[in-house]
Amino acid sequence: MIQSNRLVLSLLALFAFAPAATAAPKKGATAPATGAPKAAPKEIAKPAAEPPHAAAPAPVTAVAPANFEELLKDGVPSRDLSRDLEPLFATCAKDSDLAYRQCETIRQWHVERIKGARYVASADGAALQAAPWDATEKSFTLTVNGCLDCQNPIQLGGGPLLLATKAPRGFADGLPIGVELSDHEVGAADAKKAKKFSEKTLPRLRVEMVFTVGEPFEMGKGDAATKGLAIVALGHRVYDRCSGEVVASSPVSLKAKEIPAAERDPSCPAADAPTEEEVAEAAEQAQLPETLSRADIERAMAPVQQRVIECATEFELNGVARVSLSVSGDGQMTVKVAAPFDKGEANICIRQALKEAQFPKFKKGKPIPVEYPFVLHP
Repeated sequence: MIQSNRLVLSLLALFAFAPAATAAPKKGATAPATGAPKAAPKEIAKPAAEPPHAAAPAPVTAVAPANFEELLKDGVPSRDLSRDLEPLFATCAKDSDLAYRQCETIRQWHVERIKGARYVASADGAALQAAPWDATEKSFTLTVNGCLDCQNPIQLGGGPLLLATKAPRGFADGLPIGVELSDHEVGAADAKKAKKFSEKTLPRLRVEMVFTVGEPFEMGKGDAATKGLAIVALGHRVYDRCSGEVVASSPVSLKAKEIPAAERDPSCPAADAPTEEEVAEAAEQAQLPETLSRADIERAMAPVQQRVIECATEFELNGVARVSLSVSGDGQMTVKVAAPFDKGEANICIRQALKEAQFPKFKKGKPIPVEYPFVLHP
């Protein structure tokens, strides 16, 4: 039990962080609201001093949002839920009837405000589970749990408080059981990409939820009992806490989550830092020669000689077949065969033979032209 004056001051302080208000209503009027109408308020004893008034958040409508960004429009961002939800568990001292009624009026206003609000908050790590990569389906299955703080319960109401869609049936390896919201399939085309996702992306993923506040619940008995507060999950998205990239959401998310610089996780790489792929490519390029040597060209063309001779025998070719190659730094090439062997099946045969040439990599830049003659006889 806290002192009335202390609670009044505390609730008044909380009011400063309530959703943005419009013009204050006239004395005795209820706070205006948009959307579905609320039931008429019950008569309460008038306190000596009027409680603060502000426009209450628009109540959540039954119309399903088209996307996650639309769901966010009326959301109240929260980074400290224990502070935002404190009035739900506050009590008023009964030392003075007048002070008690004043305190209760203010507290009830905050309770109605909280229960009429749509909150947006990021959950802790227990909100997301990932099954191993399925090589057949070529995807990961991400399971989103309806629990905001199952790993680190907030301290509220005199002890730890779970914020979940309902009381979990229990916990396994620190993860809640029985509060699953939905499964999402995230593709990974091959084992290499799956390994990268598992090692680099997965540890960075977080779940952001949009929810309203429900009623208290309790799980367990006696000293092992855990108190909780039910939330009604309206939507969620799974995002990379470093880049903001959204990998899964319900409803669909149209863009990445904005992560202000002040909220950026210090363990994340700098926004302008090169990617691991760019670093690896730069290291590889540093080890490559500037261009192809004549010896490189001879070694690449040696296996082709016999195949071209076989073409000459098959099509009774005679003369010198001059070919022009354009070789890029990654070893790829384009081929052109000069007349008179630039047409027909003979041309196709020679071009197919040239595809067996394998040039070593060299530093990226302009492709290198290679002229190479083949002496043909039937």
